[in-house]
Amino acid sequence: MIHDLVSSKIDAILFPDTEIDKVIANGTPIIALKPYAFLGYSGIAVEKENNTSSKSLVNNLIEITHVMHQDRTLTSIIMNYFNNDYS
Repeated sequence: MIHDLVSSKIDAILFPDTEIDKVIANGTPIIALKPYAFLGYSGIAVEKENNTSSKSLVNNLIEITHVMHQDRTLTSIIMNYFNNDYS
């Protein structure tokens, strides 16, 4: 799709902000309109059925994520990789 935009086959595309920022940083001659139409949020996923206690794992992940959000560790990690605070 990016190639179609650059070659003028299409006039515009809707792409996650993190992806469009990468192609622009790599020198692709396009412009991202801001504010973005949507942001590329990520989440945690676990296997629905496994041999361990999924409920316990999910509860632990929720608690860890909550603590990381409160102490701004999550923000630091996200800014390091995405240069935008999605937390």
